[in-house]
Amino acid sequence: MAPRFSVIVLLDRDQPDPCLPSLFKQTDSSFEVIAVTNPGATLPEDPRLRVQEVADRNPARRRNLAAETAGGEILAFLDDDASAPADWLETAERLFQAHPELTGLGGPNLAPAEAPWQEWLSDVILATPLIGSGNPTYREDGKAQPALPGDLHLCNFFVRRERFEQAGGFNQALGYGAEDSEFIYRARRDLDHRFGFFPELTVTHRRRPFGPAYLAQRFRLRRQNGKLFWVYPDMYKGNPSLWAGLGILLFALFSLLAQPSLVWGWAALYFLMVLLLSRKRSFTRPRLIPLVPLAFFLHHLTYALGLGFGLLEGLLKGPSRLRQRLGRPAKS
Repeated sequence: MAPRFSVIVLLDRDQPDPCLPSLFKQTDSSFEVIAVTNPGATLPEDPRLRVQEVADRNPARRRNLAAETAGGEILAFLDDDASAPADWLETAERLFQAHPELTGLGGPNLAPAEAPWQEWLSDVILATPLIGSGNPTYREDGKAQPALPGDLHLCNFFVRRERFEQAGGFNQALGYGAEDSEFIYRARRDLDHRFGFFPELTVTHRRRPFGPAYLAQRFRLRRQNGKLFWVYPDMYKGNPSLWAGLGILLFALFSLLAQPSLVWGWAALYFLMVLLLSRKRSFTRPRLIPLVPLAFFLHHLTYALGLGFGLLEGLLKGPSRLRQRLGRPAKS
């Protein structure tokens, strides 16, 4: 009998923990796990585990290849540094039964309670509304709502396989970043598919430690957003957090240019704004509070540089050429 779920995991770190052990403890027994690994990786034996060795580093292509061999009616995506609670699949099944109109759904990915301080600092930024990511997927206080592009991430994402194939899978021309948002956008625009965000469907997901690696990742993602703007100008129009963040950056820039002598005043205002909006997270570790405004500043600076670079790159390459290259999924 075919399984109900096919859980697809990219094991880029070639380590089963914490992802695979959490899947093998699922209360829903009708599932298989497809682990996409580098050639030569060694994994534990389990009758529910299938290993697919792929040397290609393109994450969209690797997930598409796994989906082509999946036997489940529903594809579930989990990152290798994420851990699913025992009722993760059971909760997803209940939600699909209650919402047959939905093509896909997902929920929050929350940082471990005792995360190292560098990961905690990244989580403070990501979980803070408006001036952080503004995304409900990083917080535990969200509400059930229709999901827009950017609201669901591939570390906690479910989609009906038939509709996934109908939408053409993930766009392999994108490379790394935003393939989940772009897929949801295309499925909504072209096929009128609907997606949902549900706060009870959670996973625990480690954060990238704050520092060069975190900032480099944020730069790549914002650069991708900038390029995608030329392909899908209306992709993020329903995401107020993106535009609010961009508005804050532009306001700060013009304010500093207009009144550079008030730089210390603007810095103090920024400091207070960061602490006020991030207080729910940042005040959980009082000794690290002085690091929070600096971390936010570097985050926002990286955000602005990445988005600006992506917009400029798209303009120089030519929007029509970029649309031709990225505007449809590449076939495997």
